[in-house]
Amino acid sequence: MQVYFIRHGQSVNNSLWEGEKYMAEGRMADPPLTQKGLRQAEITGDFLALKREACNLMRPELDHQNRTGFHLTHLYCSLMERALQTGVIIAEKIGLPLIGLEDVHEIGGIYHESIIDGLPVVEILHGLGSKELAERYPTVQLNAPIPERGWWLGGKEPLEKRVERVKRVIQFIKDRHGGTEDRVGIVTHGSFTAQLYRQILHLNMKPDIDYITRKGFVSNNCSITRVDDYGQEFLMMYFNRADHLPDELIT
Repeated sequence: MQVYFIRHGQSVNNSLWEGEKYMAEGRMADPPLTQKGLRQAEITGDFLALKREACNLMRPELDHQNRTGFHLTHLYCSLMERALQTGVIIAEKIGLPLIGLEDVHEIGGIYHESIIDGLPVVEILHGLGSKELAERYPTVQLNAPIPERGWWLGGKEPLEKRVERVKRVIQFIKDRHGGTEDRVGIVTHGSFTAQLYRQILHLNMKPDIDYITRKGFVSNNCSITRVDDYGQEFLMMYFNRADHLPDELIT
């Protein structure tokens, strides 16, 4: 089994970092892609769809750089807007069904935090519900049903829940695809995958790690990280691959 973690394209929130300083007041709870993010997704989809002749110097199982293409067999995505938009574009390019997987959402969930009387107040939001998801993203299939009010339970995800969720996702991948020749793409998020990489590489997983020192892993928008299953262990074949994007789309 090979797993390809694909970070979503540039979102409106990501674009807030492009100025001289981060503009926190412009943050959205569930931001869509920017025009730049849409273009990143298009190019990434084209890249993942490429198929090349086998190199005479390597056996297929030694193609650790995907010189002969990716040949994905399954594609999942988070239910956040930016991941759904990215996933739909990629799925169309590579000709696979797109399956929404709730647990691969970004750290924190869908929330909007304000300071009122000097104290942080988190607005209760739920994200897309089943009806709205079907209307806006009709090609997306769900791994499990979601409520009409929205897939997110509301509030900001507690720190201690992050590690639990990472472990659930790893177990899901193993249960569904372990011991097979499947090549699995997952369109997800930077902070979530950083926590996941720490888990599979047996690094510090204390739940009180703050947001900025997250993790030790920073991924560009629409970058690709490949992790192969070797039974009892995962091997990271490459990380944050973004050479398929032109310079002006590196974000």
